[in-house]
Amino acid sequence: MAHEKRTRRQAWHNTWRAMKIWWKIRPGLIIFTALLCLVKETERYAAIYFAARLLGELAGNRSPQQILFWAVLALGSAGMLSLLGGLLTRLQNYHQSAAERCVQRVFMDKMLSMDFAVIDRQAVYDLYTQIQQNDMFMGFGLSFTLLLLKPMLTAIFRILGGIGLSVSLFLLPVPAGNVMAFLNHPLAVAAMLALLLVLAVLSSLSGAKSTAYWAEHASDGTLGNRIFNFFCGMTDDRSRAPDIRIYNQQENVLSVNLSMQNIFGPGSSLANVA
Repeated sequence: MAHEKRTRRQAWHNTWRAMKIWWKIRPGLIIFTALLCLVKETERYAAIYFAARLLGELAGNRSPQQILFWAVLALGSAGMLSLLGGLLTRLQNYHQSAAERCVQRVFMDKMLSMDFAVIDRQAVYDLYTQIQQNDMFMGFGLSFTLLLLKPMLTAIFRILGGIGLSVSLFLLPVPAGNVMAFLNHPLAVAAMLALLLVLAVLSSLSGAKSTAYWAEHASDGTLGNRIFNFFCGMTDDRSRAPDIRIYNQQENVLSVNLSMQNIFGPGSSLANVA
């Protein structure tokens, strides 16, 4: 358990460090992604709010002026938020594409800050190739944090919006004599909060566990990629063409080595945890 806590703490530390790197080289990406997520969630909850007000008016006083007011407000807000969301989407896509081209800049800046003797060490080269292999396997690394940014911000704004809309659920009492009057009891409120918290935690843990399986088998996956890329790419090397034809390496070497590997096939470690 202690090792697991350290691992999660290190994961949070690395993610925060990656976000600071992105903020340094592309701050517009984080700004416009956050604004886009905020507008999208505002649009979602605004539609729910105005629909509730319209239904409340239709079920209550049925005032034509109030119904028209809420209908115009709902349509106007939906149009404005949709227009703003489209603009922010274009800006976010621009910064996203630009950020994807800046990944290598991070490594270049790091290399330029190191002594040549350090760069020339085999251990440094191995670490850099490991970064590249993990990135090609499942996109793990600095680029992976870009995939986490938008869902993370969306989840934060969705939670805040849900809390804002559900405040009345906990503050306004249910009329006496109603079938749902038991919800007025403090234990009912505590039980609902506990249920929401448990569901949120279980969802987060399930997603983290799913990603952890890929991380645990990253070494097998990168090995499979290296084997596949070498033996399946050797036929594209013109200098190997004579040996491949003379010694029939396509059948005696390539096919034999590929058949000995079962990293991604049935019965492999990856298949067993699928």
